[in-house]
Amino acid sequence: MTEMRRRQAVSVEELLQEPYLDAEEQKEVVHRLKQQHARQSQQWTTVFGVLAVVLGIGCLYLSWHQLRDPWGLRHHAFFSGSVNSGVISLAEACSGTSLLLSAAALMTIDTTSNNHTPSQQHCKPVLIINALYAVLTAVLWSYLLRTAVRFQEESLLHAAHYMWLPFGPMLYMLLVFYLLHSLNGTACDVAKLQTSMYNLHTA
Repeated sequence: MTEMRRRQAVSVEELLQEPYLDAEEQKEVVHRLKQQHARQSQQWTTVFGVLAVVLGIGCLYLSWHQLRDPWGLRHHAFFSGSVNSGVISLAEACSGTSLLLSAAALMTIDTTSNNHTPSQQHCKPVLIINALYAVLTAVLWSYLLRTAVRFQEESLLHAAHYMWLPFGPMLYMLLVFYLLHSLNGTACDVAKLQTSMYNLHTA
């Protein structure tokens, strides 16, 4: 432990003896951080956007399948006899639309902006609409689950297997919020570093 402390002390002293970066070197460091953040933002938004599109299309397919072959799927058959077939198809379509709205919000982010942070202004209205839409979808699925449990006298434990239906789109929307918050936090750190660079340059 003592040896480790000595190493840390030596490393700190060595860092203090390092010369300050000049203005051009500071600009180069900040420029590289900007490029790295923009690249990571584009990668993560693309990954989550594509995943949302795939899941959304999958939900729309389930909606179409329910119309073509009512109660043909296991999780659809759970609601048979308690609710109308078209309502289940509508609920699946709502889930798919919510996921596609999440993808649309991610795809409207401008990661090639010349500013220090990717532009998230265009995606905010879509996120707000999606939040309301995801809540309404969760309420619809929750109502359908409650109706099925009361009609079939099934236990709540059995119905818990289908809790992903109401909360799936909402959880994905919250995951998108967390992703954008993390990217924005990193961008703010780069902006603070850039501000400190200019303060040091003008001191």
